[in-house]
This record gives sequence, structure tokens and C-alpha cells, in this order.
Amino acid sequence: MAERNRKEETKYEQIHFRVSKKEKEIIEENARKCDLSVGEFLRQCGVGITPKSHEHLERINDLIHINADLGRLGGLLKLWLTDDLKVSYYQKSGIVRLLREIELNRLQLEDVLEKILNT
Repeated sequence: MAERNRKEETKYEQIHFRVSKKEKEIIEENARKCDLSVGEFLRQCGVGITPKSHEHLERINDLIHINADLGRLGGLLKLWLTDDLKVSYYQKSGIVRLLREIELNRLQLEDVLEKILNT
């Protein structure tokens, strides 16, 4: 049965069409960015799949790491805040401001990540 499904999935059909030189260059560049052959890139586009470029995925990965770093920073800050002696050297309003800034940065990263994923 599995052998039969493999034969049914074999690609026999061809589609021929013409594009301008500029369109061909754009298609090849977009395929390269997605690390796909031109044929696979066009096949995915044609069946409704939006290929994701590796550059796009690398930016997402960068944002994930930044968000993780912010989480670790928040954890370290929390650990620092549990030491009354260290906290007594700083104004509490400054600490609260720092916590708000960390949270705002985290929320901004989250928004950017969501926009990237939805494009």
C-alpha cells in the first residue's frame, strides 16, 4: 500500500510558461532566500503554501533569543531584589521603572514576533 501511495505522489506533469528576465531573476532570488529550488518554490506558491525565507526565520530566532535574555534578566533582577541589603542601596522608584522598561521591551518583542509570523 505504501508503495502505491509513493507512485501516486510521483510528479509526472509539467507546466510550461514564460516570464520576463526580471521576473525570472526575482523568482530565483526568492527561491534562494527560502533555500528551495525554483521548481519547489513555484510548486509551493502554486498550491497555496507561502514559503518562508531563511532570513525571515533567522530574524525570528534572533527575537526568540532576545526574549529569552529578557526573561533571564528579569529572573536575575528578581533574585537581586530578594536581597534586602542590595535593595537598600537603590531607590525603589528606580527599580520599579526598570521593571516596567523590561516588561515594555518584552511586549514590543512579542508584538514584532507576532507580526513576523503573520506575514
